[in-house]
Amino acid sequence: MKHSDFVAEAANEFQETLVGFGILSNKRIFGVFASPQGATFTVVFTTPEGLTCPIGTGHNWQNVFPPPTNVRVFYPG
Repeated sequence: MKHSDFVAEAANEFQETLVGFGILSNKRIFGVFASPQGATFTVVFTTPEGLTCPIGTGHNWQNVFPPPTNVRVFYPG
């Protein structure tokens, strides 16, 4: 669906707004929309043409700012 249509639907149905995003190597945008206090969230891809595809949903989203210093993260390779 058009990105603007997704944004409107997420806001109207779930009270979700964009809480974070990043640009992937293929120029797609990876985004997370979440409702207030993280009750629900939706993960989406948006293409350079402006089409948005939800790829997953969940509940209990937590924003972590700044990232915790006591968590170790390992990257493959």
